[in-house]
Amino acid sequence: MSAKYTSQRCPRCGQIRKENRNHSLHEYKCVNCGFRTNDDRVGAMNLQELGKQYISGIEKPKFELNNVTD
Repeated sequence: MSAKYTSQRCPRCGQIRKENRNHSLHEYKCVNCGFRTNDDRVGAMNLQELGKQYISGIEKPKFELNNVTD
């Protein structure tokens, strides 16, 4: 299972943007919907979502990447 984008993806709206994460403050704030939390927590939340996909039978879980902005 790839951890790609897990620290940049908003678990609420699915938006993936580098600027959502502030490494130095360990803060995550979605510029799209305003969801805010610790950056490590958002990564864990997204990994949990991928794990749920895997358990449900999806062999290679992934996020839809239609909301990616670099």
